[in-house]
Amino acid sequence: MQKNTLKTRLFLSACLLFIGFTSFAQEMMFEVPLSVQVTNSTQIVEGKVISKNSFWDINHQNIYTINTIEVYKTFKGQPQSTVEMITEGGVVDMTAQITTLTVDASVGDMGVFMLHESNIQFSPEDTSGTNKYEAYSAIQGFYKYDVFENRVSNPYINVDGISQQFYGRIMAQTHSNFTQVSQFDVDTYMETLAGNRLGGLAITNFSPTSITGGTRSVLTIDGVGFGTAMGTVLFSDANSGGSSYFTALDTQVISWSDTQILVEVPSRAGTGTFRVVTSIGAFANSAAPLQIPYSEINFTTSGFAYPTQHVDDNGNGGYIWSMYTTFFLNSAVNQSFTRAFDTWRCETGINWDINPTFTTVNTIALDNTNVIRFDIGNELPDGTLGRNTSYFNGCSNGTDLEWFVAELDIVFNDTTNWQYGPGAPTNAQVDFETVAVHELGHGHQLAHVINPNAIMHYSISNGVTNRFLSANDILGGNDVQNRSTTNSVCGLGLMTNHSCALGIDENDLASHISVFPNPAKNELFVKNDFHSSIKKIEMYDMTGRMVIQPNLNDTSGLHTINTGDLSSGVYMININIGGKTLTKKIIIE
Repeated sequence: MQKNTLKTRLFLSACLLFIGFTSFAQEMMFEVPLSVQVTNSTQIVEGKVISKNSFWDINHQNIYTINTIEVYKTFKGQPQSTVEMITEGGVVDMTAQITTLTVDASVGDMGVFMLHESNIQFSPEDTSGTNKYEAYSAIQGFYKYDVFENRVSNPYINVDGISQQFYGRIMAQTHSNFTQVSQFDVDTYMETLAGNRLGGLAITNFSPTSITGGTRSVLTIDGVGFGTAMGTVLFSDANSGGSSYFTALDTQVISWSDTQILVEVPSRAGTGTFRVVTSIGAFANSAAPLQIPYSEINFTTSGFAYPTQHVDDNGNGGYIWSMYTTFFLNSAVNQSFTRAFDTWRCETGINWDINPTFTTVNTIALDNTNVIRFDIGNELPDGTLGRNTSYFNGCSNGTDLEWFVAELDIVFNDTTNWQYGPGAPTNAQVDFETVAVHELGHGHQLAHVINPNAIMHYSISNGVTNRFLSANDILGGNDVQNRSTTNSVCGLGLMTNHSCALGIDENDLASHISVFPNPAKNELFVKNDFHSSIKKIEMYDMTGRMVIQPNLNDTSGLHTINTGDLSSGVYMININIGGKTLTKKIIIE
């Protein structure tokens, strides 16, 4: 990992590849309808986050953040001038925690919050004494306002017209009018913003057009009318599937002039348009989408975003995971998770091992056990199939701060109709191995992307199977692995590369797979003389866009690929077999 100083910023370059969209989606979240959210919320408020403070729980097991919300309207529950929403994760001193799919609202974010009472007990440092709530259905329980375009959204719902449409939808469920708590009116606020806008603001160009998130890669934005005072740059939010925008930190804006902005692309940026907002409230969206092939997890403290990395945690170059008793003893569950585990180990070399026996630890907590388990009762929020929690420790190195993964925990929903494989799920089932591969991707320190064909996409559909890594998943994993094996932090040992134990030697694999002719014109053939069947073939152009993914219905070992529709040029073909991927360069004439 390159050192992160508060005075000197080093920008990482990355391979810029992008995968095209297909028609399916996967991940560990499913939609919770508005009607269900309203029924199960005890407090529904419109408001703005005005402060955030993180604390340990009373048992010093998990870090939570108290988000203080200034209330404008109450749609359900008792009117209060402020409420406190508890979210998982945060930073306390030199320990940090990130839990996926939790609400991660920034100070200044505005919208409607679906809340229910929280029973989390905090350490004595929290002395507020006020009622505390959690978002019902986690990230889906925050309907974020886009006051520039009069839109409100969560990861599954987009409504144009905040007061004109969305208020009515809520009141149709509560069967009552809202209570005005403060004098704030969103329509008046939007009118004021519009009155401050000047003509002539435009984004004319940006480069590169494909860039990675959370890697300190720098986007150059050219245009007119940006002003001389620094404003903000917002990116399509990968955590919401691009239904809202996420604001880059002030410290990620490298320079700002009337005609050009340089900005680091944040971890939560996903493929889609981005937005420039000037210091006086004028805004412009990019005409074309910015492509984000992969993104890496960062966490924010003191206004700076920090990358993370792995270390030698177990004295053997990596980390040991332990399955809870019932998880371990269920052979179908155990085998499915182990296949997902091997997918990452064999593709990126991440040095993870599974404890050969089970653990009796059955909690998600910073307790020196990297546990894999099912939830207990209603432990996971509604709409959540599974989630990863990453714990980090840090240290100072002069003016530098260095952070590393201290522990990883994964929990799955025990009431889901899972298909554990190796067969495919029915339309009524969710594929467990697909969700496990995704959650382990978060453990690998990869963030969400907006790409329904990618492992790290934010949402899933029943009946979908996506158990193999794409080229961009591998690139992201390799980038994290590279710094984990080369850059020592906090005086700890380096992670070493795992040697895949699937029994397939890479040289042996290459010698048994042939791709011909090369150069090719209308047809390309992939011949497999190996003892294992080819699982997947993907062909990419040099921008990283997937152009062909043929059906593998030929059992003779010879697969025919029609390349007649491809333009002349250089392409890459990925052939997945036995948990490993063979990549070859192909020329199309």
